[in-house]
Amino acid sequence: MRSVAILCNPHAQRATPELLVALRGSVPAQDFLLTRTLDEARAAANTIAERGYDAVCIAGGDGTFAQLCTDLFALVPAIGSLPVMIPLRLGTGCALGDVCEASPPTAAGLVSDVEKARRELPTSPLYLVEVGGRLGCFTGVGLDADYADDFRRIVKQGLSRTPLARFVRGVPGLVVTAAALTVPRLVVRPRRAMRIVNIGEPAHRLDAKGRPTGDAIATGAVLHEGGVTIAAASTIWSYAFKTRFFPFVDEIGAAFQLRVSSASGLRVLASLPAAVKGTYTNPNVLWDYAATGVAIELAEPAPFHVAGDVQQRAKRFEIRLASRTVPIVRPPSPN
Repeated sequence: MRSVAILCNPHAQRATPELLVALRGSVPAQDFLLTRTLDEARAAANTIAERGYDAVCIAGGDGTFAQLCTDLFALVPAIGSLPVMIPLRLGTGCALGDVCEASPPTAAGLVSDVEKARRELPTSPLYLVEVGGRLGCFTGVGLDADYADDFRRIVKQGLSRTPLARFVRGVPGLVVTAAALTVPRLVVRPRRAMRIVNIGEPAHRLDAKGRPTGDAIATGAVLHEGGVTIAAASTIWSYAFKTRFFPFVDEIGAAFQLRVSSASGLRVLASLPAAVKGTYTNPNVLWDYAATGVAIELAEPAPFHVAGDVQQRAKRFEIRLASRTVPIVRPPSPN
């Protein structure tokens, strides 16, 4: 049996008092690490590293997972062992929960996943991306970052602090954000001027089935230049709510999938059903690459996100495949 700690972010969108009580009762008191602030999150990571837990259940969203990985990489030497990471569905989207088939966010579901973490189940390595020293499974600029920024302002910093909080928890808050701001702006705003440069190992363009096509793209070469609606990179297939936005990521080895689109706002809305299933293809407005490092260069400063957490506006940022992996328990790829 593995020794297990729970790292819990009580600010996660689905973190109700009932669920927090269930989680707190599923492990001894000293193994339940509540992280209300960034300082507490770093202190919890230090405790995890010092005590040497075999597994950590991360009760929060993809950002909570990303923060723990960032902190543990700084604390645990490269030759040291990291605990098995078990995502629990407390966040809004929980893309990693999709990949690991985490249980629903009920008291019974969360406790069952804690029990599963104790079992000696086989693990597999999870690749991560690194952006400005922060680790995560995905990152992006354009539509996804704009939406994350809108959600942060409208729901997290707005409605969630009012008596309406319980009405915007989970999917309702996402719908309100999209309808109130993100979708109307998407339809009327011009695409962002952007250049994407390969700064890693030779990259490859992927065809509609995820196979490398054409010559390798050399280090320093431009992968894409022009007006872009979204440019996003990931090491996992889900982009929240089982949206299969990165359908080729499990077939490209030690690399991340970079997906770039110049689709208009109306085309984006029309293609959503196929995009959710991972079946949308259009060589005129959608391009996929397997890469280990890219620099995103924008004509104007724009918000970007790492694991859903919005970062300060920038005209340039770099995405690199992290030098280490973390162990997770997940089923085979749905391909």
